[in-house]
Amino acid sequence: MRDFSHEKFDITINMGSKENKAFNLEIRAEETTDGVPYFVCETNGVEISQLRRNEYNEWEQLWGDLDIQTVKNIGEAIEQHEV
Repeated sequence: MRDFSHEKFDITINMGSKENKAFNLEIRAEETTDGVPYFVCETNGVEISQLRRNEYNEWEQLWGDLDIQTVKNIGEAIEQHEV
């Protein structure tokens, strides 16, 4: 996987399962002090969530109040950016 710690990029995702509710986010890649990557999600300069892949390679929310489908949508958009 590519190293993009502290890199920022923009994504557009659908909120939940509502296909017509597009949402723009700025994603910032970070890592913990022991080197585990996670992603900070912001909109309009406000942090709304932090996500990471868990040990099963599934996306999980570390902080925030997003529904599971939105977390999956953001995770898929991050994966597309990684390619």
